[in-house]
Amino acid sequence: MGIHRDLIVSNTLLGRQRALMESMSENGYLFFREFINPDEMRAIGDCILSTCRQSGWLDDSDSSMPKFSGINIPDSEHDSAYEEFRAIVSQSPVFRRFPRDRHFRRLMSSLLGNNTTSQCKKLVRICFPNSPQMAAPPHQDYFYMRGIRHFYTAWFSIFDCPVQLGGLALLRGSHKNGRLAHMKMDGVGGMGVNLDKDICWDVSNYGVGDVVIFHKNIIHKGIENNTNNKLRISLDTRLHKKMPNRVSRLVSSLTDKLT
Repeated sequence: MGIHRDLIVSNTLLGRQRALMESMSENGYLFFREFINPDEMRAIGDCILSTCRQSGWLDDSDSSMPKFSGINIPDSEHDSAYEEFRAIVSQSPVFRRFPRDRHFRRLMSSLLGNNTTSQCKKLVRICFPNSPQMAAPPHQDYFYMRGIRHFYTAWFSIFDCPVQLGGLALLRGSHKNGRLAHMKMDGVGGMGVNLDKDICWDVSNYGVGDVVIFHKNIIHKGIENNTNNKLRISLDTRLHKKMPNRVSRLVSSLTDKLT
């Protein structure tokens, strides 16, 4: 993965809107440990594991962390089995409601300057062992979210996720460079930003309920899963100010075509 340093933890800034906004402006992200209600995390985790089990990917012999059965690793995010898995999870009421945590919703309303927020492009992701095709190359989320002027992405660790298992890496302060050109690259999404190899990434050993909220222009990537038999499971969603229904439908139709 190259050079890396710890993510800046933002829990001490909670309740201080100016400090939160200054930190977002400076670093391009906010990172909160154990932020989402544990009961809600268990519910969404059980929902995803149940569908993994139906897909034949789960080995139930280890209850401490999702263990891969070793069967049928998807060739890409567009593999039919992987698309079916995502479709089943997305129909679950638990998934549709997530995240319901009132502290999270209050925080997002504060960041967006509006009492009501909407979600779009909410995705569950699995990074399989030694499968670089299931990790995202360095990119900016604005590239996949045409039609929405201002939004934040929230990334949730559904289970414990040490760096070896993969996870999210961010290039601190890179949002200040604005929108960058993207080119074809291997991995999830298929597009990315060309970078020097010796840059320093912000990473963490994530725990259940941790959440990273980041700017649309910050460069970030998925770290490859370097374990032999564990599944890295995460969920991400984009949040923005609530729009009129006709505008919301148009934006959804545009973003659904991009990844």
